[in-house]
Amino acid sequence: MFDDVLICYSNNNKPVGSYECRVRDDEPDVQGLFVRTSIRSLLGEIHNTTKLEAYLTLSLETISQIKVETILMNGDVMEKKCSIHLIENMYEINSSESVNGIIKSSVKKQLPKLGSFGLITESSDLIFQRLLAKFPPMAPIEVIGLDLDCNLTTVFYVSFWVPFNYQ
Repeated sequence: MFDDVLICYSNNNKPVGSYECRVRDDEPDVQGLFVRTSIRSLLGEIHNTTKLEAYLTLSLETISQIKVETILMNGDVMEKKCSIHLIENMYEINSSESVNGIIKSSVKKQLPKLGSFGLITESSDLIFQRLLAKFPPMAPIEVIGLDLDCNLTTVFYVSFWVPFNYQ
């Protein structure tokens, strides 16, 4: 469906980061969308890499998502992992943080799928943002998402789209 690639440079033209987002609807044995993102940044001695893979329904509801963020700083490796899987009508959410392989925190939750709509997560959010840039809604869109602590929250998408005339 689409491939977005962005490379970020510092003032002296050295690469300091990259962003890739690939969305496919032609994966074998998948009825929906497959999303893969990769974000890398380098800020001095801090190296950050985030990878995300997700399967979504065609209405952008999350079926499964796995996100891993790795930060290398001062010789330490910090890693944050989060997985979300829809099993029947229940979302299983696992989140953990570790430093140098030692788990510092871990959260496991089960959240019910609310009504006929599913959960909107980061992978869905990437597509929503792209769609809103092209086809702005007339009214805000309200969806169910997760906050940083993996609790259910309401997320609003509001478009401030202004047409731009390329000449």
